[in-house]
Amino acid sequence: MKKDVSKKLEESKRKLEKEKDILKNEVFVKKKKFGLKRFKNSFINSFHGIAHAYVNEQSLSIIFVATIVMVALGFIVKLDRIEWMFVILHFGLLIVAELLNTSIEAVVDKASPEIHPLAKVSKDTASGAEFTLFLVTVINFSIIYLPKLITLFK
Repeated sequence: MKKDVSKKLEESKRKLEKEKDILKNEVFVKKKKFGLKRFKNSFINSFHGIAHAYVNEQSLSIIFVATIVMVALGFIVKLDRIEWMFVILHFGLLIVAELLNTSIEAVVDKASPEIHPLAKVSKDTASGAEFTLFLVTVINFSIIYLPKLITLFK
Protein backbone atom coordinates (compact mmCIF):
# COMPACT_ATOMS: atom_id res chain seq x y z
CA MET A 1 0.00 0.00 0.00
CA LYS A 2 2.88 2.35 0.79
CA LYS A 3 4.32 1.68 -2.66
CA ASP A 4 1.00 2.52 -4.33
CA VAL A 5 0.78 5.84 -2.51
CA SER A 6 4.41 6.55 -3.34
CA LYS A 7 3.83 5.76 -7.02
CA LYS A 8 0.75 7.95 -7.17
CA LEU A 9 2.62 10.77 -5.49
CA GLU A 10 5.50 10.50 -7.97
CA GLU A 11 3.05 10.35 -10.87
CA SER A 12 1.26 13.45 -9.58
CA LYS A 13 4.58 15.28 -9.24
CA ARG A 14 5.52 14.41 -12.85
CA LYS A 15 2.14 15.60 -14.12
CA LEU A 16 2.47 18.82 -12.16
CA GLU A 17 5.96 19.45 -13.55
CA LYS A 18 4.74 18.72 -17.06
CA GLU A 19 1.82 21.15 -16.63
CA LYS A 20 4.20 23.80 -15.27
CA ASP A 21 6.42 23.40 -18.34
CA ILE A 22 3.42 23.69 -20.66
CA LEU A 23 2.20 26.84 -18.91
CA LYS A 24 5.67 28.32 -18.81
CA ASN A 25 6.30 27.74 -22.50
CA GLU A 26 2.88 28.57 -23.87
CA VAL A 27 1.31 31.18 -21.64
CA PHE A 28 3.81 33.15 -19.62
CA VAL A 29 6.79 33.15 -21.95
CA LYS A 30 5.03 33.69 -25.23
CA LYS A 31 7.70 34.67 -27.70
CA LYS A 32 6.86 37.54 -30.00
CA LYS A 33 8.25 37.87 -33.47
CA PHE A 34 10.32 40.91 -34.24
CA GLY A 35 10.50 42.51 -37.63
CA LEU A 36 9.59 45.38 -39.85
CA LYS A 37 6.07 44.03 -40.52
CA ARG A 38 5.26 43.85 -36.81
CA PHE A 39 6.71 47.33 -36.29
CA LYS A 40 4.59 48.71 -39.16
CA ASN A 41 1.47 46.97 -37.85
CA SER A 42 1.94 48.47 -34.39
CA PHE A 43 1.86 51.96 -35.94
CA ILE A 44 -1.18 51.10 -38.04
CA ASN A 45 -3.01 49.75 -34.96
CA SER A 46 -2.09 52.86 -32.99
CA PHE A 47 -3.50 55.14 -35.68
CA HIS A 48 -6.67 53.00 -35.85
CA GLY A 49 -7.10 53.51 -32.09
CA ILE A 50 -6.64 57.26 -32.37
CA ALA A 51 -9.02 57.44 -35.34
CA HIS A 52 -11.64 55.40 -33.46
CA ALA A 53 -11.43 57.70 -30.45
CA TYR A 54 -11.54 60.81 -32.66
CA VAL A 55 -14.69 59.60 -34.42
CA ASN A 56 -16.44 58.25 -31.32
CA GLU A 57 -15.34 60.53 -28.49
CA GLN A 58 -16.50 64.14 -28.49
CA SER A 59 -13.82 65.12 -25.95
CA LEU A 60 -10.99 64.18 -28.31
CA SER A 61 -12.46 66.32 -31.10
CA ILE A 62 -12.71 69.24 -28.67
CA ILE A 63 -9.09 68.72 -27.59
CA PHE A 64 -7.93 68.80 -31.23
CA VAL A 65 -9.87 72.00 -31.94
CA ALA A 66 -8.56 73.59 -28.72
CA THR A 67 -5.02 72.62 -29.72
CA ILE A 68 -5.36 74.43 -33.04
CA VAL A 69 -6.83 77.53 -31.38
CA MET A 70 -4.22 77.65 -28.60
CA VAL A 71 -1.31 77.09 -31.00
CA ALA A 72 -2.56 79.93 -33.21
CA LEU A 73 -2.95 82.10 -30.11
CA GLY A 74 0.56 81.08 -29.05
CA PHE A 75 1.96 82.53 -32.28
CA ILE A 76 -0.02 85.74 -31.78
CA VAL A 77 1.20 86.29 -28.20
CA LYS A 78 4.71 85.04 -29.05
CA LEU A 79 5.22 82.23 -26.55
CA ASP A 80 8.81 81.46 -25.65
CA ARG A 81 10.36 77.97 -25.85
CA ILE A 82 9.50 76.95 -22.31
CA GLU A 83 5.91 78.09 -22.72
CA TRP A 84 5.63 76.14 -25.99
CA MET A 85 6.95 73.07 -24.20
CA PHE A 86 4.20 73.38 -21.58
CA VAL A 87 1.49 73.91 -24.20
CA ILE A 88 2.62 70.90 -26.25
CA LEU A 89 3.07 68.77 -23.14
CA HIS A 90 -0.39 69.60 -21.79
CA PHE A 91 -2.17 68.87 -25.06
CA GLY A 92 -0.21 65.64 -25.43
CA LEU A 93 -1.18 64.59 -21.92
CA LEU A 94 -4.84 65.50 -22.52
CA ILE A 95 -4.90 63.34 -25.65
CA VAL A 96 -3.24 60.44 -23.83
CA ALA A 97 -5.69 60.77 -20.93
CA GLU A 98 -8.66 60.72 -23.32
CA LEU A 99 -7.29 57.66 -25.13
CA LEU A 100 -6.73 55.83 -21.83
CA ASN A 101 -10.20 56.81 -20.63
CA THR A 102 -11.72 55.51 -23.88
CA SER A 103 -9.75 52.28 -23.55
CA ILE A 104 -10.81 51.74 -19.94
CA GLU A 105 -14.45 52.39 -20.82
CA ALA A 106 -14.29 49.86 -23.68
CA VAL A 107 -12.75 47.17 -21.48
CA VAL A 108 -15.29 47.77 -18.70
CA ASP A 109 -18.16 47.65 -21.20
CA LYS A 110 -16.85 44.34 -22.54
CA ALA A 111 -16.20 42.82 -19.10
CA SER A 112 -19.43 44.06 -17.53
CA PRO A 113 -22.16 44.60 -20.13
CA GLU A 114 -24.77 44.88 -17.39
CA ILE A 115 -24.84 47.85 -15.03
CA HIS A 116 -22.61 47.18 -12.04
CA PRO A 117 -21.47 49.54 -9.26
CA LEU A 118 -17.78 48.64 -9.73
CA ALA A 119 -18.01 49.24 -13.48
CA LYS A 120 -19.38 52.69 -12.68
CA VAL A 121 -16.54 53.36 -10.23
CA SER A 122 -13.96 52.34 -12.83
CA LYS A 123 -15.44 54.50 -15.56
CA ASP A 124 -16.04 57.49 -13.28
CA THR A 125 -12.53 57.30 -11.85
CA ALA A 126 -10.95 57.23 -15.31
CA SER A 127 -13.09 60.18 -16.33
CA GLY A 128 -12.18 61.98 -13.10
CA ALA A 129 -8.48 61.54 -13.83
CA GLU A 130 -8.96 63.10 -17.25
CA PHE A 131 -10.99 65.97 -15.78
CA THR A 132 -8.29 66.63 -13.17
CA LEU A 133 -5.68 66.92 -15.92
CA PHE A 134 -8.01 69.26 -17.79
CA LEU A 135 -8.28 71.55 -14.72
CA VAL A 136 -4.50 71.60 -14.30
CA THR A 137 -4.15 72.45 -18.00
CA VAL A 138 -6.61 75.34 -17.69
CA ILE A 139 -4.69 76.71 -14.70
CA ASN A 140 -1.32 76.43 -16.47
CA PHE A 141 -2.69 77.97 -19.66
CA SER A 142 -4.11 80.84 -17.61
CA ILE A 143 -0.67 81.42 -16.12
CA ILE A 144 0.94 81.34 -19.59
CA TYR A 145 -1.63 83.16 -21.74
CA LEU A 146 -3.44 85.69 -19.52
CA PRO A 147 -0.46 88.01 -18.82
CA LYS A 148 0.43 88.01 -22.52
CA LEU A 149 -3.16 88.72 -23.58
CA ILE A 150 -3.47 91.53 -21.01
CA THR A 151 -0.25 93.07 -22.36
CA LEU A 152 -1.43 92.63 -25.95
CA PHE A 153 -4.73 94.46 -25.34
CA LYS A 154 -3.33 97.35 -23.26
